[in-house]
Formats: sequence, C-alpha cells, structure tokens
Amino acid sequence: MSPNEAPLVFLGEALRTARRSPGENRPAVTLAWAQSIDGSIAGKRGEQTALSGPESLVCTHFLRSSHDAVLVGIDTVLADDPRLTVREYDGTSPSVVVLDGSLRTSPAARLFESGVPVYLMHRFGVEPDKALPKHAVPVAVESDDAGRVNLCSVLRELGSRGFRSLMVEGGARVLSSFLREDLADLLIVTVAPVLLGGYGVIVGDSGSRFAPVRLKISRRIAVGEDEILVGTR
Repeated sequence: MSPNEAPLVFLGEALRTARRSPGENRPAVTLAWAQSIDGSIAGKRGEQTALSGPESLVCTHFLRSSHDAVLVGIDTVLADDPRLTVREYDGTSPSVVVLDGSLRTSPAARLFESGVPVYLMHRFGVEPDKALPKHAVPVAVESDDAGRVNLCSVLRELGSRGFRSLMVEGGARVLSSFLREDLADLLIVTVAPVLLGGYGVIVGDSGSRFAPVRLKISRRIAVGEDEILVGTR
C-alpha cells in the first residue's frame, strides 16, 4: 500500500463501521470539516479560508464520493459558491443538499454545473421567485422553533428518497446544529498546523452557550502536514 492510499483505506474503514442499519429511516450522517490547530474554520464568519493541504483535499473528495449526498447551508452557498464535486479523486460526485429555508440559492450557483440533483430544503409555504435549473429539486420540510428547516425532517425526507449516507460540510452553524441535536454518526476533522484565531464550528444561537460535547476519538492519521481525526459522540 502506498503512502497516498493509506489515508483512503483508513477513512473507508471508518465509514463502513459507522453506517447505520438499513432499517432506519434516515441516512448515516458524517460531519466533516477542516480547522486550524486553534479550532477556527475561517478568519471570520462568511470568509472562505483554505486550510487543508493537498493530500487532505484528496481525502475530502474521496469522502464526497463515498456518500450518497453532501449537505451545506445556504450561507455557505452564498459566501463560497462551492461546486461540491469530486475532482481530486477518481470517483462519482454525490447529490447535493442545501438547507435553504427561503429558497435563496441563485440559479447561477456553481452547484448546478455538474448536473447532479440539487435538493433545496425549504420551509412549507415558500415558493421559488425565480426559474430554477432543471437539476434543482425544491423540497418542503417542517420548520423548527427558530423558523429554520428542521434537521430531523430533512433526514427523514432524504431517507424516504433512498439516501443511505450524508456528508455534512458546513457551515459552522449547520455543523453546530447537527452536533447540538445529536444527529452525527461520525465526525471527521482535519486539523491543519495553522493558528488562525478566527471563527469556529461550535457556535451558539443568540449568545447561548453550547453544552460541552465529549468525543471518542477512535482513529487518527497524519496526512501530509495535517492530521485527520475520526470520532463519535
């Protein structure tokens, strides 16, 4: 096994052991993000910051190809205009899911360029105010008490459509919400040897404190200059 293959085998084994049983009504959820050694994912909220080294980037694209869908929030789409495709690894690009309560995703967003289905999870009663690309699939789901799309409702909807695995990439509030609601089956965190002093994953709503979440780190591996940690709650 070459040094480049070892991290992919490592991650593949972690995914296999974390998959939920087929009888459950939602996909297995992997939270995956890159952060600095001081816990920041960006210099400030809404700012795109490249942290992963080239070797870790291959791992991220391998993870995308290993899931049925990849999920981000609308703030990430508006700030970063990501493609969320598999380009650094020889695999298939997954479907895309956007938490987009008010249907603010632009028809010109790069998410639509690859031709994979893009599921826009929005609140009931919200209608598109513009023509959407043919690959866009608006899906109405329940709202939570704060008026945002309800994550459990999103997962049930994806499960009903046959999705068995979901990779959640961001942004910070989305990752934090999945942790807060105990909806993550696996966490894969890439730690870069950078001090950023910026915006982190664990964020509260309206100044509320985030209850400590203790993780069980089951595996870790050096990838280039970075370290990838795999854990569960």
